[in-house]
Amino acid sequence: MITTLLCVLLCRQDDEFVARMVRDLSSDRPGRAGAARAALLSSGAVALEPLRKAGTERALALAGEIRWSDPNVRAIFATLRGLRVTLDVRDEPVRKCIDRLIDGIVRVRAWDGELMRRWDAGDGEPRLTLKLENVTAEEALYRVAAAADLHIVAMDGAPCFTREVRPSVAARVPLRFAGASRPGVRERIAELASESLDGREEAERALLEAGLAAEAALWEALDSRDADLAGRAADVARRLYTAPTDTRAAALDRIVAKSPERITIVQLIDLAAPGMPFVAGPGTDAEMPVLGLNRIPGHLVLEVPLMTRDLGWDDVDGTIVIGRRAAIARTRRARDPVLWLDATQAALSPLVARTVQGEDVAPDAFATFGPTAVEALRYAERVTEGAARERCARLADRLVRETFAERWFVDEWSALVENKRVTLTASSDPLSSVLKTLSGQSGVDIRAERRGDEKVSLRVKDVPIGRVLEMLARPCGMTVARSGTSLILK
Repeated sequence: MITTLLCVLLCRQDDEFVARMVRDLSSDRPGRAGAARAALLSSGAVALEPLRKAGTERALALAGEIRWSDPNVRAIFATLRGLRVTLDVRDEPVRKCIDRLIDGIVRVRAWDGELMRRWDAGDGEPRLTLKLENVTAEEALYRVAAAADLHIVAMDGAPCFTREVRPSVAARVPLRFAGASRPGVRERIAELASESLDGREEAERALLEAGLAAEAALWEALDSRDADLAGRAADVARRLYTAPTDTRAAALDRIVAKSPERITIVQLIDLAAPGMPFVAGPGTDAEMPVLGLNRIPGHLVLEVPLMTRDLGWDDVDGTIVIGRRAAIARTRRARDPVLWLDATQAALSPLVARTVQGEDVAPDAFATFGPTAVEALRYAERVTEGAARERCARLADRLVRETFAERWFVDEWSALVENKRVTLTASSDPLSSVLKTLSGQSGVDIRAERRGDEKVSLRVKDVPIGRVLEMLARPCGMTVARSGTSLILK
């Protein structure tokens, strides 16, 4: 399954870290346990097997929360986890074994249709001989399913038994490797005990910016005899793993008290989060029906209507970006204090780790990962020192020049577009007109390779021009490239 695949691909230090977090989950110190919970939640499927092996009530509950995003299925398995059973079967069909376990507890269950048809026709339904004594009903169900080579997935609010391997957990793999450090991290941790509020806040900001380079030192600080220092270190560690969603929650978790019948995307954003910066791509200017928004959290106000039009949204540096769902799903947050790779990019983590550890990895090995490989190497460059930092910088520069020259800015050009900041409001204006206005404000020649007649809306204030262009390009299905002294959306 995907969990096994990821565990093979990850570096050993990830395995050791997850094992430690599982142990710390049972700590009697709330700060340590809370930080461990945040770290494990953020790691998705990678944490599932270690949590299940731990077997404690707290670990199994957290595994259920990670494993089952569907609240109905999560509730079913929470019930099974609270029951203890004894099972003694001899040469019985697997469906009968499962029925004996969950009848009266799980009213609805599903089976793989093709599998059921074969079994009903007498084609190879597994027969089990199994003896389990005083185990949780959840563990018994997993054991029975594994003995029959079945997987349990969620389908329409019910557990489904299938032979098909389908990952049901979105796994985020942190780019973590041995040797990651940053000068001054331990001094910053000591400053968490400062009597000055400004000093403590500056230390917290610096540690969060350091990301995983501060991780090991933060966990050491949890052992401090200074209770205040340990508590503040635990709070910073917790925020380290949850930082990517903090802005989104703060901006949109509000109650909407109006219920218009028809509305545009721009009006919807103003309703859900008045004054919040946004970029909305093509197809968002038409009115759509919206009903029943009274007392609904702001993020649901956006999600529900957008889903009906195959649109999606994300929060990029505190700016709402709306566009085609497939394009938005690829949005990466380069400013995250921790660089996360999704399950499909997990193989990139060992490549970067090998580079850090001194191996001469060929640039071609990174080519299939696109510009994400440059992000990962730049991240490694920020959190390592000495020869490791130089290797990552050289390889990233080479990829930029030779492999992604048309898709990625070289360093000095990146610095230019980061230092040019713009403020702009547009409503259903042609992309070409918006780019012309941005050119006038920034002094950088910006244009679209195509006609540029896509209708876009945006409201941004004092945002780097490079970030605005990235946010504009994604919903339009474009990328930003450098051509001489110009920036081209293509």
